[in-house]
Amino acid sequence: MNELLDKVGAGDLKIGDRLVPETDLATQYVVSRHTIREAMRCLQDLGMIERRKGAGTYLISDQPKKDFSYSINTLEELLQYASHTKLEVLSVDSILADRDTAARLHCELGANWIRVSVLRIAEPGAAAIGYSEIFIRPEHTDIVKEIGTRAKAVYTLLEENYGLKIQQVYQDIDSALATSNVASRLLIPVGHPLLEITRRYYTDDERLIEASINFHPAGRFRYQIRLTRD
Repeated sequence: MNELLDKVGAGDLKIGDRLVPETDLATQYVVSRHTIREAMRCLQDLGMIERRKGAGTYLISDQPKKDFSYSINTLEELLQYASHTKLEVLSVDSILADRDTAARLHCELGANWIRVSVLRIAEPGAAAIGYSEIFIRPEHTDIVKEIGTRAKAVYTLLEENYGLKIQQVYQDIDSALATSNVASRLLIPVGHPLLEITRRYYTDDERLIEASINFHPAGRFRYQIRLTRD
């Protein structure tokens, strides 16, 4: 992959050029075809090449695309993250937590929630950086109409509208593969690798007041954490 990037940088390969077939590249660099295939996949994820069925692989960009990168370590930074992205509401429904949802949210089985399904957009016209399912209590349904219309975190809307105080946020980060539902929302193949982030918001009296399950496709989002020593 680095050799190809060097060729692009040197001008040896130009946008629109057809790349050498994978078998020839494997012979040229004395590596397995699997290695070449993985390098091509990385370049495709970076938005630099396009595979055209029956026509080969072509260079479509001389610069890797920029994914969305953010560092979130405090509630204030989470608020800033919300102000830098936009939510597009897809659906709103009332659910009873099944076993899987109850386990994810750390709530009681059969608990009633309002689920708001949204896409998170970083730039107008760009592919969504994530798909989220936001869960709020039925008694706070009034804020649903504000989600996506104001550049504010949902927990901030809860605090402003109901006089609540979010004291703690628990976050679980895991890898996952796109289900048919998530894939259809993000326009990616079923089984595409994802970063899955679950957040649970608790008030100062330890009540779970909001939760969200967030799915970010590989290549569109990078999560950064900064650690300091006391």
